[in-house]
Amino acid sequence: DPLKYNQNPTIFESLKEAGVKGYHLTSKSFVNTGLTRMHSRGGIARGVHGLGDMFEELNTILAADESESLTVVYWGLIDTYGHKYGPNSLSFTSETAALISAIEGFFDETTERNTAFFITADHGQIETPWEQEIWWSKFDDIFDEMYSMPGGEQRMSYIYSLDKEKTRKKMEELFGDSIEIIEPSRLDEIKLFGRPLSNSFRKRIGELITVSRDDSSLCFKYTGQEHSLKGRHGGLTKEEMNVPLILLRRD
Repeated sequence: DPLKYNQNPTIFESLKEAGVKGYHLTSKSFVNTGLTRMHSRGGIARGVHGLGDMFEELNTILAADESESLTVVYWGLIDTYGHKYGPNSLSFTSETAALISAIEGFFDETTERNTAFFITADHGQIETPWEQEIWWSKFDDIFDEMYSMPGGEQRMSYIYSLDKEKTRKKMEELFGDSIEIIEPSRLDEIKLFGRPLSNSFRKRIGELITVSRDDSSLCFKYTGQEHSLKGRHGGLTKEEMNVPLILLRRD
């Protein structure tokens, strides 16, 4: 249940206790997904069809007779173009520039005093050539000790194994220097997920974690319909972890 999985209060729940309304604007196709419901718990989630729709909804919220509010807006096309064409592509840079320009124009034309916009991203991206993709499936010998298909991302995967040492050895032999293998017991030490992990979280991440090195990708065939991506995220390179922060403020 996405509404119960996260045991910590969301920012919307914390603000609600202080009397501040919270809103979340995202694509119509995302608004009822588990992840959005988890993140927006305590706030009001609204789906939009495009950029004009997004600004219309945002303008309605800002124009409401409320002394204080927080609106989180997610625009996913930059990420989509990064996956399809790569983060160094014309489509990626053009969409980024167009979005920032549109936000600045909206801010200059419509916002009133005591309004601030923080423009940031939930992750970066790295170019991932198809030559560096490692494809595997449940029909490979390496899957023999696993009791579930891997979770996570193609740049960081959670491995569920009944014999982690045997699985580790097979992975090291097959994948070599393309991946780094981390045991969950080290996560608190290296602070990969920040704060100390809860028991419920530990149960979900398996017995081993693989982190892809450089521009490699560890790609599991869940359905056989998967395809190559020119850009990915989820790993620990600076391209994937560094994000911008642009502040617009009208005092």
